[in-house]
Amino acid sequence: MLKHVFLIQAHKMSNLLIRILKRLEAKNHYFIINIDKKSNSKDDFYRKIENIHNVIKVTSFSIAHGGLTQITTTLYQMQFCMHYPIEFDYYHSISGQDYPMVSNQKFDAIFEREIPNNYIQIDSSEELTVWRKTKYPKRLNHYYLHDVIQNKLLHRTKMFSILSHIAMLIPRDKFTFLYPIWGGKKLVFIE
Repeated sequence: MLKHVFLIQAHKMSNLLIRILKRLEAKNHYFIINIDKKSNSKDDFYRKIENIHNVIKVTSFSIAHGGLTQITTTLYQMQFCMHYPIEFDYYHSISGQDYPMVSNQKFDAIFEREIPNNYIQIDSSEELTVWRKTKYPKRLNHYYLHDVIQNKLLHRTKMFSILSHIAMLIPRDKFTFLYPIWGGKKLVFIE
């Protein structure tokens, strides 16, 4: 039986995360979970996660959605799993709000049948050029201070709001040498 590890990043709705974990819970499914440091309900998350089997690590890094901190947290989770005593066959990066659409039996059967395929899509340079203007302009074309300044109290101030709006006026494409931005999407399959 293939071993799956779910790299989960959650920040709200602890009850939904527990429903997801219970739905995914199986002897060959493992979990590494990051509860966003800025979450107002961290204690609630931790208390509820205690009863879930195969949770191998819980962290609390501060994450800015879609930002560099989300990538570094995912990389940390992957690195942790690569050094874990179990050799995982598949890594699945999901949010604490991605509810499984199929049963564990169907999920496992799909991967047993499809091994060694990977389910990752990255946009080509041509798609990115088009989609930067049509599909993701708000998400990809601007700078967001939430990713640079990780302070929940500061985020609530009027000054931070003003600075965030000013930063969004700086077109990211003028500074592509700093951070090349790629787009993509998660695979969704229903049989």
